[in-house]
Amino acid sequence: MPFLPASLIRLTYTFLQVPDLTNLESGKLEQLRKCFKKSWITQINPEELSIYEAEITTNNAAESYHAKLKSIIKTPHPRVWNFLKTLNNIIEDIDNEMGRLRLGHSISRSWKSKHVLKDQQREVIKEKFIFGELILW
Repeated sequence: MPFLPASLIRLTYTFLQVPDLTNLESGKLEQLRKCFKKSWITQINPEELSIYEAEITTNNAAESYHAKLKSIIKTPHPRVWNFLKTLNNIIEDIDNEMGRLRLGHSISRSWKSKHVLKDQQREVIKEKFIFGELILW
């Protein structure tokens, strides 16, 4: 639902409240509905939840840092010295990037192919929605 325009989030949530008796996983769907309502619908207004047409689709820089760290450290429980070495390398990279920014240079980052593909898929769905080819309910 965060990918929807803010004006459609509550309406879509209301539509999803209709019981789906044919769905074998209706228990899981009900858990998801309750969780979504508790965490999002009652806590955050649709304008804050919607990332429709947003360039940045996350609201948490720590998520980005964690994802980067996870991609660099391939093992779930690395040895402490390997972990510290990796952290030092990340700090050094960030320091170099900050130096480039201070000099007025830009930082170019290459997008991983999976991120490019997800962005392309989002754009296709968004265009279908805009042109009426995608009906939400």
